[in-house]
Amino acid sequence: MGCPTMAGVSASGEIYDQDKLTAAHRTLPFGTRVRVRRLDRDRSVVVRINDRGPFVKSRIIDLSRAAAVTLGITDGGAVSVVLEVLETPPVAPHHNRMFKRAAVKRVPRVDTSGAAQ
Repeated sequence: MGCPTMAGVSASGEIYDQDKLTAAHRTLPFGTRVRVRRLDRDRSVVVRINDRGPFVKSRIIDLSRAAAVTLGITDGGAVSVVLEVLETPPVAPHHNRMFKRAAVKRVPRVDTSGAAQ
């Protein structure tokens, strides 16, 4: 869980709000919805990825204060969890065009008129 007094802008450009159900993950795309389930209790929460982290090797996700409280993590510690990706954001249309352009192979024109040059 991040510091509850932390303020600023997340890596996605959003203003950090400790009262929203959000989280940081190293590689999942921004906007991905993930169910975080505690292994030692029957609790889970759905969060949206809007930041990068955690930067501690042994951790897989950093939760907002609201998400941590929902899971019963009130002491600022770490618990064992399982992540389940529920929804990933669609690829932006301009990204699709870039990929299509990269896949197009230009073929030089061939003169089939038979005229000598």
